[in-house]
Amino acid sequence: MKILVFSQFYEPDITAAAFRISETCNLLRRRGHQVQVITAQPHKSSAAAKGNFVEEPWVLKLSIRKYKGRGVFDYLLHYLSFASRALVKGLLLGFRFRPEVIWASSPPLFCGSVGALVSMILRVPLILDVRDIWPDSAVAAGMLRQESLSYKLARLLEKFTYRRAHRLTCVSNSMRQYLVSELGHDNVVVIFNGVLEANLDSSQPAGKIEKRVVYAGNLGRAQGVEMLVDCFLRLVEHRKDNGWELVLVGDGALKDQIEDKITRFRRGKKAKILAPMLKPDLCEYLRHSGILYIGVKKHPALAMTIPSKVFDYMAVNRPIVAAVSGESANLIRKNPYNRVIAPEDGDSLTKALVDLIGTGFPSQYPQSNHQFIRQKFTREAGTTLIEDVFRQVIVKGSM
Repeated sequence: MKILVFSQFYEPDITAAAFRISETCNLLRRRGHQVQVITAQPHKSSAAAKGNFVEEPWVLKLSIRKYKGRGVFDYLLHYLSFASRALVKGLLLGFRFRPEVIWASSPPLFCGSVGALVSMILRVPLILDVRDIWPDSAVAAGMLRQESLSYKLARLLEKFTYRRAHRLTCVSNSMRQYLVSELGHDNVVVIFNGVLEANLDSSQPAGKIEKRVVYAGNLGRAQGVEMLVDCFLRLVEHRKDNGWELVLVGDGALKDQIEDKITRFRRGKKAKILAPMLKPDLCEYLRHSGILYIGVKKHPALAMTIPSKVFDYMAVNRPIVAAVSGESANLIRKNPYNRVIAPEDGDSLTKALVDLIGTGFPSQYPQSNHQFIRQKFTREAGTTLIEDVFRQVIVKGSM
């Protein structure tokens, strides 16, 4: 098949979207398909510049306006700068490449809308990959206000883009239910996030498991990182930390605020922020960490997704403390060594941390996570599903 892909995020950027799209596209090419990708230059993580990445001729990376954190207008300009360039390049490449199907990734919704416009002009079926419900997830993250004009316009764009898609793919069953019931789109296929089979190393990590609670990811308003910091500093204050430390690996809107809090309470030896790491380095760091944390804010749009971090954490096989709900909570509870609490429940998070670090933790963590992931949460399994979706819309379009 000849597949044209639109995604603002792509490796070496360090985001769930970048890993989902780039790993899938690599697998599609290995299976003999012709894939052309239109994406942005790495812009989401400073760690992207550290590795020696080979530029692929089939991946077109466009320059993009840097987001400077100066409000909604700056936020929209950042995304629109990619969308406008991607539309022009997509049409030029499309007329030359002649794709049989287009796969566009959202959010940002503007990227999906570019896929919709190119699909209409080239008369090629569009598959829209929905990873978060946008713009509602932007409201949950504090980037948009629900009563604003920007939000109302974004909802109109959402309806246009979804209706133009011949098929939707999404990351959870609850998200599929929403897309079917609320938006009336009956052609929705769930393709879970997952990990590459090669990354499911079942051996125990060599060396010592360090006494550290780790969160790795975006230090934003939607991830519940502030609550984790407050709870851990409370343990230190009451001398219940038992020699443990808190490590945040990443960057984001709350980084400076969290660093100020750690400094103000003079807890620099107990809590710290490390710069984003490349995925292989991060996985090794997590494998040698005592406890891994994942959280989300309490919001219906966020409850519908399953963060890719769930599978990444399970792949390194360490105990997880998760402030999540919905399908994410159900998946993490599959292993009884994990702890699941309600989002934004600081008291329960403190209790869970005290329980794990106060009574010890399993250095030999059970391997059930890997067996569970291999059932249907590998990237290879997801790629097989998207191949089937592509074939179905191509065949239907040729009839």
